This record gives sequence, structure tokens and C-alpha cells, in this order.
Amino acid sequence: GHPIAHHDRMTNSDNYGYYDRRIFGKLGYALSSRATLTLQARYFDSDLGFGKTEYGTPPSNISTLGRKFLIGPSLKMNISPTFDLHIAAYYDGLLGTFYSQGIGRSDSTLDTAGSVWKSQSNDVDVDAQAVLKLGSRNTATIGFDILDNMINFGPRRNPATGSLMYDPNAPDSLSDSANKSMINGGVYVQDEMRYGRFVGIAGARLDYNSVFGAAICPKLGLVYKQNDMFRLKFSAGRAFRAPSLGELYLPDIPINSGTTLVANPLLVPEYIWTLDGGPEFDFLRMMNVRIAGFYNYMNDLITQEVINQYYQQFLQNALLSHKNIENAWSAGAEASLQFRLPKWGMFFFNYTFTESENEQMHGPLDYIPQHTFNVGVYFGKAFGPVTVSGSILEDYMGSREYLDFQEAALHPLPSNPQDISPAYVTLPSYFRTDASVKIAYRMVWIGIEGLNLTNATIMEEAGTFAPPRFVWGRVGVKF
Repeated sequence: GHPIAHHDRMTNSDNYGYYDRRIFGKLGYALSSRATLTLQARYFDSDLGFGKTEYGTPPSNISTLGRKFLIGPSLKMNISPTFDLHIAAYYDGLLGTFYSQGIGRSDSTLDTAGSVWKSQSNDVDVDAQAVLKLGSRNTATIGFDILDNMINFGPRRNPATGSLMYDPNAPDSLSDSANKSMINGGVYVQDEMRYGRFVGIAGARLDYNSVFGAAICPKLGLVYKQNDMFRLKFSAGRAFRAPSLGELYLPDIPINSGTTLVANPLLVPEYIWTLDGGPEFDFLRMMNVRIAGFYNYMNDLITQEVINQYYQQFLQNALLSHKNIENAWSAGAEASLQFRLPKWGMFFFNYTFTESENEQMHGPLDYIPQHTFNVGVYFGKAFGPVTVSGSILEDYMGSREYLDFQEAALHPLPSNPQDISPAYVTLPSYFRTDASVKIAYRMVWIGIEGLNLTNATIMEEAGTFAPPRFVWGRVGVKF
């Protein structure tokens, strides 16, 4: 369970770039003074490079392409002074394409060849919420949401010939496809009760998943307000997450010469109990200070698993998948400070300390740092018809550890090759600087934003680096 030095996984720049095009549209229409109908549409188009294939002449690109389209209406209605209603429905289509390398078939021979894999998902999401004021002391919230998730996992093919790729785990040794669907939905109710200096919140949500059935998640909250300067807040609750269709049914996808991504249809839902609370101070409407402690306990948490396959005591392939662990926990404290700058903006500082444990491995949860903080300024000032606004942000992420199963596979083999004790690998801490500025004149505005302005080398996860310095401009018209 002791951490080892972080991996040096710097690579050359061949096919490690990306582009990401995004278009947003929003159209609102006031049906009346109490009802507004809104139509939203979004389009994303991206290409992310992961380098070159290891075999073949010439090497081909390993890339992930994504194309997403979302559209849907929403309706907000103030039916009466005591009754608000919100209804929304969306369609979301996503086409994912992965170019890599695999084993192709040519008569009775096995040859390394480029491969392409496509996945098409179609989601329909409907939700509604009603807020009712029941007298001067009670506010009830009732609602539901339904997500119908449908995915067509296509087979892997040779991009030049269109023929199916070789898959030793498939019944006919050829890459398989799968059409799967899952419905996630829930109904919930919450009552906010006021009595003197106390505000109590009691609620419950009934979740339903078409694969795993139903689960009840309660929620309790309490706020004590001494005066305008001091209050105490506490909350407790339970959350539920069913495994995704990809985690359950994704066909085998080689991601490099020695690693294959596989699904685990035996996964079960994960549950988490949460408890948090602490004081909050407001000084003369100028400064706000919050301090809180938290504790989370997780059952059947879904984590990464690697199953190493051997041939005559030599590592042949690593199957990257997911599994449930029995129990895990995290606990810590967080503090925040906000200082308002009259007529100019706000200064803020946030800090979080976290301890965690995967009780099966007796070490911390993957990628959870002990220390994180961010500090910055939001500003905005009007100069006649011209408004200047923006932000300067500094983020710190402490060192994180993760279980590296493939590192463990390089160690001497135990008597049972599957009984591998993975090592904890430490990723280094980093600072990141972001900034933005926006100038608006009447209905027209122009802005510039920058991420990682100091060009820091940031490894977010094992082998995955955050983009270097990234600056872009935006222009908009509001009418």
C-alpha cells in the first residue's frame, strides 16, 4: 500500500492535438407575463489524438472523434402566487468513433491492422418539477425525471476493407456488436418547514432502473439562523447510481497492443451515505465565511479492475474493466471565504482537506487529493454603455494516488497469476492559472478566455495530460 514514484509518460507531439467545436442556441418566447417557452439546441464536434499505433507501416493515428447534438423545449409557468411549474424534454444524440489498431483476419492468418469502432447513443430525457407554497411556513417540491438511454455498440472493423476484426473472446472469433437500452427514472418529494429560527428540510427520492429495480434515497437537512450574521447548517442523505450501459455491455475494445477495455455485466449499483455540516458567517454583507465537515460512506463502489492474462508465465494482455468493492469512505473539511468589492466584484478563496480509504486495498481512493484550493477575483464594472467583466483564477491540486495494476504485472508473479497486489502510484501536484475578460456594448459583446496560462505540465490521470496553454475568443449578440 505504499506509493511509488509517479510515472514519466511524456510523449512526442505526433497526433496529440485536439479540436473541439461547440455551437449553442437558445430561443425564448413569453407566452404571457407568467409563462415562458424556451427552445435550446447544442452541437459539439471534437477530435482527440492519442498518438500513433505501435505496429504497421506507416503507423496510423489513434484518435477519438465525437459528434453530439441536443435539442429540446422547456416551459416555466407561474400558475399562481403559490404554485410554480417547470417542464422540460430533450433529445440527445452522440456518435463516437475510435480509430486504433487490432488483429485482422486474412484467410487463416492473423495480421496487425488498423481498426475503427463506432458507437451511437440516443437519449430522451423528460423532467418536471412543481413548487407549492403551503402557507407561510411550508414549501413543498414535487417532481420526476426519466432518462431513456439507448446505445448501439457497433463492431470493430478494418477501416480500409470494412471487414470485421478478430476477437478471441467472441463466439465466432469476430468482433461483436450490441444494442442495449436502459431507463433511469425517479420521483421525489421535499418539504421545507420554517419554525422560528429553524428551517428543516425532509425529502425522499424513489429511483428506478430498468435493469436493477428500485431504490429509496432519503434526505434530511436543518438550518439554524441566529441572526443575519450567523447560521448553522447540517444535512444527511443517501444517493444511488446504477452502472452505465458502457460499464455493463461495452464490446471488447483494444486500446493499445497490451490492453483491452472490457465490460463487466456482473456489476451492481453503488450507494453512498453522506453527512455534512458547519457554521456560516456573514459580516455586514461584505464578507462571507463558511466552514464544514463531511463524511461519506460508500457501498459497492465501482472502481477500476485489471485482469492480467498470461501465456507460459509471460504477460500477454491486460483486460481493463470495472468491479464493485465492498466498502469505502472519505472524510474531511472545507472552508470558503468571499469578500465583496463594492461596485467592482468579489474576491474568493476555497480550501478542501480530504482523507479516504478503499477498505479492500487499505489505501486511498483513486485520484482523491488530500489538499486542494483555489483563489481568484471576479470583477465587473460599467462605464456608461460599456461593461467590462472577467475573472482571474488560480487552482491548486495536491498529489493524488491511484492503483496501477499494470505496474504490478511487471513484478515477479505470485503462485496464482491473478492474485496481483497493485502498487499505489503518486501523481505530482500542480498549479493552474485561468483568466477571462468580456467587453459588452449594448447588445454586442466580445470576450477572450485563457486556460493554463503558465503552460504548466498537468497529468490529470495516468498517462492523460491536460492541454497546455489554450486561449480563444468569443463574440456574441443578445436580442
